[in-house]
Amino acid sequence: KIQKSKVLMADTRLAGLVRSLGEPLVQKIQKSKVLMVGAGGIGCELLKNLVLSGFEDIEIIDLDTIDTSNLNRQFLFQKQHVGKPKSVCARSAALRWNPDAKMVAYHDDVKKSEFGTQFVQQFDIVLNALDNLSARRHVNRICLTANVPLIESGSAGYFGQVQVIKKGVSECFECTPTAPPKTFPICTIRSNPSTPIHCIVWAQYVFKRFFGPPDEDNDGDEDQLEKRKDTDEMTEEQKAELAEQEAQMSEDAKVLEKEQAKSYERWLFYKLFHSEVLYLSTLAHLWTDRKPPVPLYLEEDNDNLNANVQGVTRQPANAPPALIPDQRVWGLEESVDVFLKSVARLHKEDKKEKWEKDNSLHLDFVTAAANIRAAVFHVEFSSRFFVKEKAGSIIPAIATTNAIIAGLIVLKAFRVLAGKIESCKNTWLKKQPTRGMLFVGCTLDPPSNKCYVCGNNFVTLKINTETTTVKYFLEEIVKKEWDISAPSIVSNTGKGIYDPPDSECSEDEIEMIHNNEAKFMKDHFLGNDSVFTIDDFNSPLKITVTVVHIDGKGEKPYEIIGGVVAAAATKEAEAEAEPEQDDCCVILQDPSEIAVVETPSETKKRKRDEDDVVEDETETKKRKADN
Repeated sequence: KIQKSKVLMADTRLAGLVRSLGEPLVQKIQKSKVLMVGAGGIGCELLKNLVLSGFEDIEIIDLDTIDTSNLNRQFLFQKQHVGKPKSVCARSAALRWNPDAKMVAYHDDVKKSEFGTQFVQQFDIVLNALDNLSARRHVNRICLTANVPLIESGSAGYFGQVQVIKKGVSECFECTPTAPPKTFPICTIRSNPSTPIHCIVWAQYVFKRFFGPPDEDNDGDEDQLEKRKDTDEMTEEQKAELAEQEAQMSEDAKVLEKEQAKSYERWLFYKLFHSEVLYLSTLAHLWTDRKPPVPLYLEEDNDNLNANVQGVTRQPANAPPALIPDQRVWGLEESVDVFLKSVARLHKEDKKEKWEKDNSLHLDFVTAAANIRAAVFHVEFSSRFFVKEKAGSIIPAIATTNAIIAGLIVLKAFRVLAGKIESCKNTWLKKQPTRGMLFVGCTLDPPSNKCYVCGNNFVTLKINTETTTVKYFLEEIVKKEWDISAPSIVSNTGKGIYDPPDSECSEDEIEMIHNNEAKFMKDHFLGNDSVFTIDDFNSPLKITVTVVHIDGKGEKPYEIIGGVVAAAATKEAEAEAEPEQDDCCVILQDPSEIAVVETPSETKKRKRDEDDVVEDETETKKRKADN
């Protein structure tokens, strides 16, 4: 129960809020239950702001662990926290400001079923501090289904944005979809790569770590288990997991010493593709829906890949014909050979150079390391040409931008809790001021009738059903366009058309599913004029689709009517912007700098209210008067 006299005391931290916002709103703030998703750059600043603004019931979800590179801008973390869950450490740090606050931390994936609609409905408001498209879409859909207000945010360099989302009141996150930025979550790159670009960025990081100029923000060779020795904040399950890891890694360390005695290149190969992979393979929660990584090792008496290594792809599948030598995709054995030779030269020369895409030795190393990494994690291989095209430098993360965006999120939350969501504005932070002001705001646009998420959930698909396979439809449209990761398709007559295979399927059932995927759409109940519903097992999204057959001779093999993203513009970027929940890399031109930033939300074309600049002195006075 709130003690009025205590709140109004002039020497309390809430006295200023009471004078600015009024006691009724401050009481709502203290009573409200908040879900914060993401505890990275924006998340750390946001959690600090929430606690110091009087919020006392907060739950935090984040899948990532703390890396050394996070410490220069995620100020709730210190060096002793490296290797520990971000959500757990952020909670511990924030409790120092208010030990009486009720905080719950989840080191888990927000896309899991336990964080679904029923879970979200217990909160008064949800605050997103995520960096990837898939997780942001998922939270958007869950909040719409649960009818809980969501405040979405993002930042990249000097730019940032905050968006207020409420079912039936404003556009949702997917109402104005555009091609996502080419961003890559650091935790995904480090621990759970799923696309070739993840492996390429990782290989660049490895080059910088071992052969680049010294970097005070990167301690490089610090052992993962040593980072986690402090078990004060671990659960019993985490302690048991750590004990198992220590036993495995102890034996592995002995082999690593033997490899180091043979040569530097063998030591580095074993360290990167066996020791570190072995550690990741013990983290069972990362591999619930995909194959775990496979540690690699070399023959005892030569530098060839050990013949006993099983479960990895050794040759590229369906590689396109190479028009020039650099377009040829290396197999695993060739990549291992190039890696060992490149490392030997780099170690001998010991130049400590920045990575250059036009340096043949540098390019060989990154291509070979990326392909070996791809084999370990069951990802497609890349050519030197592709690596050179995609590799680049990283926009630096700016802590001040994160702090500004986090402050705006809390100001929006005040208005939402005050019951004035219609008067909220979406806000953009610009690098250069407009008429002397860095913030630009616009009124909330109503939900789009064409949005397949918050609109009428009805789309029309124009496609050549005679030449398009069911597999292409599932992979390129259902999963990539609509971000439905576990689709179940049922016809309008109730006939089951497709369900994804799971662990309970027999070999015959899996074979039948694969055979159906190889059929053309017209041969599997997905022909012209067919109507069917697609449900997502991993989210509450449901879409009704009508198929119209076309010849499909244009540049794009299909057309979607219903407000979804055009595949030709976004297919590649979608695949690169995979899920996870913290910092991310943005690829540009020069790959010499490896840093991290928070991803901005997709740029939206909206009308701007040029006379209304958010959170300037005039707006602040109005806000105080309103409350």
